[in-house]
This record gives sequence, structure tokens and C-alpha cells, in this order.
Amino acid sequence: MKIPSNPNAVALVPNVADCAVIAKQVGKKYRLGSEDRWVIRGIDFAVQNGECVFLVGPSGSGKSTLLSILGCLLTPEEGEVIVRGASTLELSSSQQANIRRQNLGFVFQRFQLIRGLSAVENVAVPLTLQGIGMRDAMKYAGNLLERVGLWQFRDSLPTKMSPGQCQRVAIARALIGNPSLVLADEPTASLDEKSGREAMELLRDLVKETGASAVVVTHDSRIFEFADRICSINNGQLDAVQVQESRPPMTSNSNVAFFPMNAAPLPAFHVGESR
Repeated sequence: MKIPSNPNAVALVPNVADCAVIAKQVGKKYRLGSEDRWVIRGIDFAVQNGECVFLVGPSGSGKSTLLSILGCLLTPEEGEVIVRGASTLELSSSQQANIRRQNLGFVFQRFQLIRGLSAVENVAVPLTLQGIGMRDAMKYAGNLLERVGLWQFRDSLPTKMSPGQCQRVAIARALIGNPSLVLADEPTASLDEKSGREAMELLRDLVKETGASAVVVTHDSRIFEFADRICSINNGQLDAVQVQESRPPMTSNSNVAFFPMNAAPLPAFHVGESR
């Protein structure tokens, strides 16, 4: 699928209040022998609230590196990342972990489920890490598994489920904590066409229901229709953007939450606070 160049779409200065995440002139390099190799450099990128954005490009172009920086898993050598209005510049590792717990959900290519835990236990893990009691966490995880069509598999181990079912569990786990941003790295790569489309449709619908945003790294052109916007990365540069016009833009419903946060409010996190 050819993505027409649209330099103006890359150059627009976003309103922080309207965005789940913003990257400003982000760069990341690695040391290879005696030389530094920039994987990405000078990246300006933003995801609006309620938007589903795909990152595409050849292997080694920097897609997953950018995704990891947006998810506070990698620290850039240059630039700044702003998550929900808070700059991650110069944050400690514990502060970045706080941002991940409270604002981000992750979906991986190979699911990354804990093999010794059942489906419902896997989905409940993020809530327990936020200090929610196991009984409540399991209750809300069960409700979400019913929403993704896996209630009958709630007690099944990952080894007893199909790849498509495992990815549905992983998507539920990513959304259980009501994140503002979901980051998915090749979520359909290990799935057949039918399961891949079902997983991507589910991810998009759940993101829409909760008012979250999503960034999806993919090579799978079969799921491009689920994107609001497709951004192409080549040689570490964001060089083309396509805005999808085949379907209405996603509208969010921020009143929907899989875990009722008002039942057990989490302590506020402020940039500069250490824990």
C-alpha cells in the first residue's frame, strides 16, 4: 500500500491538551563498535485523544524503537516525550514506571502472558500492581473477559488457548487499568488473517469505548483499515502520513471504564515526585 507524502501533517504543532502523547525532535542512538548509529532522529509525532495511529515501514526503520520511547521503556538521547501533558524528560526509572502503570497499556506480538496464570489472573495483574485487592481485581478482569468473548476460558492457562484467544487476553490485560494510551507492537504478526482482523477490531473498539488512544506498529496491510492515520518511518525518519478517509473518525466515550477508578482512587503522580 503506497502512502502518499504529506509533510504538513508531520509539521503541525499539536495542542498538548488534545494529545495522549507527543514526541518532540526525538532521537535514539546505539553504539556499534567505535561508531554511534542513530536508529531514529528528529522525530516529531503526536497522537490525539481517541485516535488510532499505525506506524509502518521496513524492518530496522525505527518503528519499535519509537514505540518503546513513547512507552517510557527507552530513554531518547535527544528530544522530549510528553504523556498526558507530563514531560518524561529527566524522570527517574521509578517515575517512568509510575507513568507506565497509570497511563499506558501494552500489547505484544507474542502475547507475553504469564504461563502459570489463568486468563483471568493474567488480566488482573495490572490492577494488583496498582494496589487493588485480588478479589476486586479478579472480578473486574472476569467482566472484561466476558466483554472480549472469553468468559468460558477465564480459568484456562495460555497453553490451553489458541493464539487468537491469547491475544484477546493480552488486549484485555492492556485495557483493564483504563490507560490513556495503548501501545501495540505487531499485534497480528503471530495470528492468521481471520484471528488478526478480529484482534485488531477488538483493540480498536475497546480503545474507542474507553476514550483511550492507540499506536500500533505493524507490517500487516490487511489491518490498515482499522487506523485513523498511518505514518511511515524510513531510515529513522517519519516521512509520510496518510489520513484514512474510508470510515468516520473514532469518537471516544470517556465515561466507559473497565475498572471503576472512583471505587479505589489511585494516588496522584506529579512530575518530579520520587517513589
